[in-house]
Amino acid sequence: MITIDPYSRAPIYEQVFRRISELIMVGDLKNGDKLPSVRNLARELGVNPNTVQKAYAELERNKIIYTVSGKGNFVGEEAVVSRQVSERLLENLREVADTAYKNRIPFADVSRVVREAYRQEGEEEHCD
Repeated sequence: MITIDPYSRAPIYEQVFRRISELIMVGDLKNGDKLPSVRNLARELGVNPNTVQKAYAELERNKIIYTVSGKGNFVGEEAVVSRQVSERLLENLREVADTAYKNRIPFADVSRVVREAYRQEGEEEHCD
């Protein structure tokens, strides 16, 4: 379900945050689904529980999940989650586009990469 890449430059808590967000966006996690406890997920991933707690706190701060005292962490309301995750992904895309621009990568190349990503996912109708 949730995996991390120990060779990634992204911090582990960010990888956990992104992976949970992805699982929600593709529908593998739905509104009201209970997430693994911090300790269980930390044990499963082989990381410090503080790392998972930081990811969960960030997810909660972004209104992607919510916590019920004594019960655990749950996936938030679909519309709110979708909007929050979309905004965050678009923010990341803006940062990448800005970096590409500053490094003089032609817009046509950036556009081609995005178009190819959509086509790989079978979303060709959204490419124009």
